Amino acid sequence: MASTGGSILRQRRPARPWRGVVRSALAALVALPMAVAAPGAARAAGADDTLALIEARLRDTVADVLTRNCIGPQEPRPFTVTFYGLPIGDPHFTQNDRQRINDLVLTGLREARRVAVDVSAAADAGALAPIAGLGTPDQNQLATALSRLGSSTLPIVLKASRPEPGVARIDLSVFARGADGAYGCNRSIAFNLALESLEPQADSRSPRDYLTLEGAYRLALATLAPRLKSLPGVYLKTSADPACAYLDRAAERFQDAYYGNGTMDFGAGRELPDLLIDEPAAGSDVATLDLAFTVPRQPADTLDILASLRAKGRLLSRQRYAVAAETDELEACRDEPEVADGPPPSGEDPEPVETAGRTVDDAAPPAAPEAADPGDAAGGGGNQGEPAPRADGTVPTVPVPVDPLDAPADGSAAGPAADGPAISFATEPEPEPEPEPEPEPIAVPDPLPPACREAGQILDFSVGPATGRTGDRLSLRALVRQCTPTFFGFASGKVTPIPVRIFEKTETASGATAYESSPRTRAKLYLEETDPLGLNKVVLFCSSCVAEPQKSDLVDWLGGIRDELSSERRAVAATLPGGVGYAIGSVEKVQ
Repeated sequence: MASTGGSILRQRRPARPWRGVVRSALAALVALPMAVAAPGAARAAGADDTLALIEARLRDTVADVLTRNCIGPQEPRPFTVTFYGLPIGDPHFTQNDRQRINDLVLTGLREARRVAVDVSAAADAGALAPIAGLGTPDQNQLATALSRLGSSTLPIVLKASRPEPGVARIDLSVFARGADGAYGCNRSIAFNLALESLEPQADSRSPRDYLTLEGAYRLALATLAPRLKSLPGVYLKTSADPACAYLDRAAERFQDAYYGNGTMDFGAGRELPDLLIDEPAAGSDVATLDLAFTVPRQPADTLDILASLRAKGRLLSRQRYAVAAETDELEACRDEPEVADGPPPSGEDPEPVETAGRTVDDAAPPAAPEAADPGDAAGGGGNQGEPAPRADGTVPTVPVPVDPLDAPADGSAAGPAADGPAISFATEPEPEPEPEPEPEPIAVPDPLPPACREAGQILDFSVGPATGRTGDRLSLRALVRQCTPTFFGFASGKVTPIPVRIFEKTETASGATAYESSPRTRAKLYLEETDPLGLNKVVLFCSSCVAEPQKSDLVDWLGGIRDELSSERRAVAATLPGGVGYAIGSVEKVQ
């Protein structure tokens, strides 16, 4: 697996002094009078700035596609525009917000008087709903689907995400029909809106994409349906607490969503299995679907849902969803940490306070300082052995082959992880203990400092997609607390360190830290031709005591999970005997 800083869709051309003149002239050509918006068109109060923004961006976009000869000469003037708004059932917004956004954008397109276009709204916007991404493959699928629909000269498809509970990220994909009748050019108009006022909002980056509760359940069931098709039943286990009315209702609403989707055909050829009342016995074929609700302190009125599907000791699926609950009831669901009557015994950590169905974020101790980058450790001290950045500024991973099954027994596992070309699983022999000196007759020795106790927590670790081919981009997300993670790739008996610096790091309101590398981040991981077919695993270690893992530490940790690495298990999360947490995810490479 290698990393890259992102794909470049087209090569930038050197700036020419006459380009601005041509663009201005083309903008003037398309700036012809057009019909005023139809009576009754929605105009949100205070959204005039948004309408002006849409008009300016649309004019620049049309001028750009004309500059590049993207529109065929046979296309009629004024250009026809078909607007495909957010479909019914969009998981990010309520029905009311979805309609408000669609009406506002459609009004902005229709009132763009300086652009010669004839805008109409499509009645079948839902036909494009399954194509939800914004990457190049998704845009290609959209172009193909628009050709089949027989769309207009300039179809515009609206997609939206929710980086913050009160913010909508708008992305208008504009396609242009060329001389061959295909939509070979596409452009993107992106901006943020405040949901309450529908006014332009400053752009902001966020690893979250907030959904409605029903939207989260809909996505969860769509993801789980292929796994559920062969199961005789499902036992629903939730962390809801009757004392928290909202979470109690949220658990019941999942059952409603489950049976509402049970009549839909997910390609399984049958309905979803029944939800069972009693917890399954050990070894049963019945699966357990665990919904863990967490109420973060910030942002307010939000809810985190972790959906885990387990059967026969295997973790079949694990998905996390951030919900914009839009309610004040969650305030009653945040319990304050209980205060102990006295200090804990010397050398012992205080017992954590557990609450049913909720997470007490303030009870968590502060995160440990960030450890040295394990990718740097694999390449040597300082800049020695560190991979040189590519011309586009991206940094490749550092391949360090390791064979855990044929480890030499020469005791070479000492020193920093980058001192040798490879990491072995041999450990240094224990030195003979030196005899302790006789104590002075009167002096009392100081007590030995207590040994460090591992307190790192792996709250979530996901690797996707489940299967992939050469060139497919991967999605890795880790949520940890009180540790700096160490990542490795494993396949065919070889271990490759994955530098922490390629991940985007985000501090959460609960005191945890999220590390993400996905198709939407700057640095990306992808499957290479050299990656073998079959399971390619990704390993995460989490230690709060070892701030800068040395070669001996990494050897011990990897040696402790050699059986897991060699097994066919796709995912596992556990703790090493010394208290270091680890998690394993995998992607299966196919032809």
